[in-house]
Amino acid sequence: IQDGQGRKMSKSLGNGIDPLDIIDSHGTDAMRFSLAAMTTQTQDVRMPVESVMLSDGREINTSPKFDIGRNFCNKLWNASRFAMMNLEVTPSWTDIRPAANLADTWILSRLNTAIRDVTNAVDGFRFNEMAERLYHFMWDELCDWYLEIAKDRINAGQNTSKAIIACCLDVLLRLLHPICPFITEAIWQRLNEVVPLRGPGDLQAE
Repeated sequence: IQDGQGRKMSKSLGNGIDPLDIIDSHGTDAMRFSLAAMTTQTQDVRMPVESVMLSDGREINTSPKFDIGRNFCNKLWNASRFAMMNLEVTPSWTDIRPAANLADTWILSRLNTAIRDVTNAVDGFRFNEMAERLYHFMWDELCDWYLEIAKDRINAGQNTSKAIIACCLDVLLRLLHPICPFITEAIWQRLNEVVPLRGPGDLQAE
């Protein structure tokens, strides 16, 4: 990993970044996600370095690259909290018909595509592609589209969306866990309390 000018990071140049400082300022999962997103197949990765002052008065080196991971984790946390606030009394998967609604069919199709793409990326050790695909599914497809559509349907008393959201969140947390283990575990524990059985994989458990 080089700095923004292509120089090797070193103490003498003062352009190094301490991972523990990034954990303090951005969080562990934010750092892990950012590093995974930058792990390309090229030999060198450039990371612009900036000096910032923490709330405790310490001056550290950081990089705007880590803001990507922090913003992603914040979005995941807030979207999951919002979703679980609306998942009470979620119907059983056997009681819903996803094919009856275009939005339901679409998001499940995008979920299956994400599973395929992430699996292929992991098998090929292309961790940046894994992070990018999960970012796109969570932010652009699940949050920006389906959750917005589901709001009105849930408010109108149509509970099918609840089961779809629970299933999508379940799978998303599983896929994200290798690179964001702490936030996904925290959300997972809460999801187990709100919707113990979710998705077609739980049919036998019922």
